[in-house]
Amino acid sequence: MNIDARSDASDMAKSLGGTMKLLALAVSMAASLFASAALADPVVWTLNGVTTLDGQTVTGSFTYDADTNTYSAINVLSTGGVGPFTALYPATASTAGAAIFIQTPAGPGQNGILFNTANKTNAGGTLTIITGQGSGGLFTCSGVCTNGNFTAGRSIATGTLVGAPVAPVPTLSEWAMILFGTILAGGAALYIQRRQQFA
Repeated sequence: MNIDARSDASDMAKSLGGTMKLLALAVSMAASLFASAALADPVVWTLNGVTTLDGQTVTGSFTYDADTNTYSAINVLSTGGVGPFTALYPATASTAGAAIFIQTPAGPGQNGILFNTANKTNAGGTLTIITGQGSGGLFTCSGVCTNGNFTAGRSIATGTLVGAPVAPVPTLSEWAMILFGTILAGGAALYIQRRQQFA
């Protein structure tokens, strides 16, 4: 192998290295320009300023996924030793607008709490709890809590639910993927062309 051939090979390697760096930079810029939010995650809803008509204070939080109408991580407590409420009321009583939580383990005279609001979404926000007799509040079940066997109790006087959405995970949008594929194809074509040129 003569000196000119080695020099050509060295020049090709440098040229390809520079091309790959430019390609990586272009892909990085495209990804940052065309990022879009991924599917929303469930939202943690926190009770804020919730009190009953007789002066009980209710605190705590729970997680709600509006996509699947699923409640989890329930941890709600009332002053005066009522609670903690850590389980979802049986069957399908809880919806996007009404959350009914009960004490665990199940047993006779079990306590529960009902919150009525506008429908919760995965966008979060602040929702005012609907107040007044029959709209929600603390209650006691006549036996083990099942659908329809709870008695009216302490109605909620005031309060809100505050939902904080999780920060979205950036992903490439459809156009960014097209641009990314075009850049990769162009880079591959350039690499093949340079390789054939120095062969």
